[in-house]
Amino acid sequence: MFDLIISQQDCVDYVGFSQNIDGPRWNIIARQAQELDLAEFLGNALYTDMLGNLQLKEAYPGYDATKEKLYEFLLNGETYQDSTENYLRYDGIKPYLCYMTAKRWVMLEYIRLSATGPIKKKQDEGTEIDKEERNSAANRFESIANGYKAKIRKYLWDKRDQFPQFRHSDNERLESKSGVRINRIDKTDHNLDYWGQGTLLNYNWYL
Repeated sequence: MFDLIISQQDCVDYVGFSQNIDGPRWNIIARQAQELDLAEFLGNALYTDMLGNLQLKEAYPGYDATKEKLYEFLLNGETYQDSTENYLRYDGIKPYLCYMTAKRWVMLEYIRLSATGPIKKKQDEGTEIDKEERNSAANRFESIANGYKAKIRKYLWDKRDQFPQFRHSDNERLESKSGVRINRIDKTDHNLDYWGQGTLLNYNWYL
């Protein structure tokens, strides 16, 4: 089992988690986001190779010092030049993973498993949100996560020779070719003003 690649402080900084969240509970949910959401997105080969090189180092059979450096940039971000010689800022994997953790947190944290079965968690402070608000918050967090996910995907495409394990979509391959084409319209809301939309602001601090 690999170590977590984000910390509670990362979620405080990126998402606005409370400093007083339940640490053991957060570890469980963050691990779900890492081992299910991130691993599925990157693919098992790239996910394993990245964390093997970054965490196990020489103990990992596929360790390579050059690859370790590349994976540090993939994880933490960098400013790089794309094929058109434009300088782009890449934010890394951590923001995506923090927002996916937040999505899972709002959907799972209000339920606890007791000796007699599932129970609803009693609110320590504030007012418990209803199912519709909870789903709305989860969708908003996932939408923001998808914005960061698109940046990861572009970074991996721009550096596809360095990360051959990642499986790109047919659309990405078509977009890399010259010629006129029509792209789909992106109707997700990850570019909306995060603090100014909906009811998320009202309960963000109780995550």
